[in-house]
Amino acid sequence: MSAGRNFINTIILGFALFACFLGAGNLVFAPVTGLLAGREWHLAIFAFSLSGVLLPVMAFVAVARAGGIEGLTSEMGKTFSMLFTSAVVLCTSLFIAAPRAAETIYELGVVPIFAPLFGPVPQIIPPLIFFTAVFCVSLSPSIAVKVIGKYIAPIILVILSLAIANSAINPIDIPADTGAHRLFVLRSAFMDGYRTMDIFAGLVFSGAVFAALAAYRPDSRSARAAMACGGTLIALFAMLFINVGLIYLGATGASRLDAAIGDAAVFTELFSAFGAPVFPAFVAIIACLAAMAGLTAGASHFFASVTKGGLSYMACVAMICTASIITATLDDVMLRHALQVLTVLYPAVIVLVSLNVLRCRLINKGTFIGGVYSAILVGFLDMMFIKGYITFSTGALPFFVHGLAWITPAITCAVLGTVLYYFLGGKIQKDAHVQ
Repeated sequence: MSAGRNFINTIILGFALFACFLGAGNLVFAPVTGLLAGREWHLAIFAFSLSGVLLPVMAFVAVARAGGIEGLTSEMGKTFSMLFTSAVVLCTSLFIAAPRAAETIYELGVVPIFAPLFGPVPQIIPPLIFFTAVFCVSLSPSIAVKVIGKYIAPIILVILSLAIANSAINPIDIPADTGAHRLFVLRSAFMDGYRTMDIFAGLVFSGAVFAALAAYRPDSRSARAAMACGGTLIALFAMLFINVGLIYLGATGASRLDAAIGDAAVFTELFSAFGAPVFPAFVAIIACLAAMAGLTAGASHFFASVTKGGLSYMACVAMICTASIITATLDDVMLRHALQVLTVLYPAVIVLVSLNVLRCRLINKGTFIGGVYSAILVGFLDMMFIKGYITFSTGALPFFVHGLAWITPAITCAVLGTVLYYFLGGKIQKDAHVQ
């Protein structure tokens, strides 16, 4: 394959990663982050980028280093790996992304545009049309990456870039002083990026990306590695540019809009200043299409791989799209339960991603076991306390007020696990071998 073709495929890959990371979450969260920050928008950009841009990119790098999403948990045992990765993939694609995408499309597209023209729209119709489109885009991992990276992502980039440029030249207003303390802005923006949970998108979509890479250059491992690195950098800079612009755009509306109207409403109001409601609706719909198609392709590739052909890729796509139509039309019960599960798993995913990115001779099996299980335990206790099932909490732990109580136990137990496995691991393995 020529160098020119490799370069083009790298750009397509980078744009596809960018579009899958962006989704509807960043579109609506980033402007509100800027709105709350006001003239301190530069601090919001720094904090939001750490959790909402760097973590998702790290997830892709971690999967690349681990040799697949299953490799992330290889040190934790086969049973844990299967249960953990399956929960992450299912909750992310089917139980969270699907209803969120349907809700975003309904709020930003159906209600303001179609409802005034045609009256109340049956709830089943928008998800049916949308997930039919998702099915068509996800016919294979390489098709999904190509369609998202070659067609959808450039449209999103051009439209958002024009809106951002216009906001810089003709701002709605100057970023106002919202009265928020700088420390509050940093904490709030970091948590906004943290709550996007885009790190899960990076994990799930990575399967489709690596399958597409194999199709692009099956005979050259070094070429695939170079394309993966190049695509990661493109996605990183594209995400930074768009999030910087969206946060600044939100900051320009700080004196005119109230965040209490809701994230989707803020997004619509900000972008309606540059045209009719069709503009924000179109951007949101194609962003949701890119993200959902990428997640569907990644999830289908994962289940086709772990079942060793027992379920074909196309069968998985069909089942996920069909189930997504159902979950998108149900009450938010499944969404809330899936969010609770991912809330428990989120700290563990960050630990797994970090350890795989930083993997070296000092990191052993004990590091993974100590860090991951302690993070899951703290996340579980937090969830049980919030639900009212237990009366004690992890409030005494550092960073609890920031929603990051798991950090100290994870680091402590990871270090202890490393030391214990270093001294006892060899003996345990030797005894097991003798038995």
